[in-house]
Amino acid sequence: MSTALEVLGAVLAPATGVALSPLPLLGLLLVLGSPGARAGGVAFAVGWAAGLAALMSLVVVAGSGWFDPGPGSGAVAGVDGSEPGVAVGLVTTVVGVLFWVLAARQVQHRPRPGHPAELPAALRGLASLPPPRVALVAAVLGTVNPKNLGLTISAGLGLADVLAPPAGPGGAGAVLGTGVFVLVGSLTVLVPVTALVVTGEAAQPALRALQAWLDAHGWVVMLVLFLVLGAQLVGDGLRALAVAW
Repeated sequence: MSTALEVLGAVLAPATGVALSPLPLLGLLLVLGSPGARAGGVAFAVGWAAGLAALMSLVVVAGSGWFDPGPGSGAVAGVDGSEPGVAVGLVTTVVGVLFWVLAARQVQHRPRPGHPAELPAALRGLASLPPPRVALVAAVLGTVNPKNLGLTISAGLGLADVLAPPAGPGGAGAVLGTGVFVLVGSLTVLVPVTALVVTGEAAQPALRALQAWLDAHGWVVMLVLFLVLGAQLVGDGLRALAVAW
């Protein structure tokens, strides 16, 4: 039970940060407002979840080598193999600082009063793509953007730490952690898609209202998110470095 709780603790916060992604959500809402809304929306959700699952699995497998408690591993893992070490602390701290830089960019590039937010190039024309290409774009949006990439790395390393030897990264704990991360990180995609599939056109007014709100306030959401997540990751990284050194 304690390991399961540790697994959940390692992935819930970063997964919530992944879920709060206004720009990809705007792309999804464009797809859901198109003539092929249902097929495109399902494709977007599948691509998003598959991308997160693949990236998270890769990070957990790669990160598991950083927590080897064998001889000579003290420079990377903790000296007894039980605590995250220098490499993990440095990565976590750098990701946190990167989030603060991205927060500053949100302020710099915020929409001016009276001017609508400019749609990123990656989202233009998304609604007109066939479902397979929508799924591919969704996978890229879910994994390659700096926020989600940083959060997935943080979650994967945290999960690898929890499942370090002797538990090992490959058991039920890894499946549970990855599954919870993908599910929570996909909630803001799954809810609108499910609403459209279940209720059809009745969901369109609410989806259009959400799109308008994100157009106006999405940058504020991202600003707060970057500031809070940056502070959390820098604090976690400095703690790991203090323990390792």
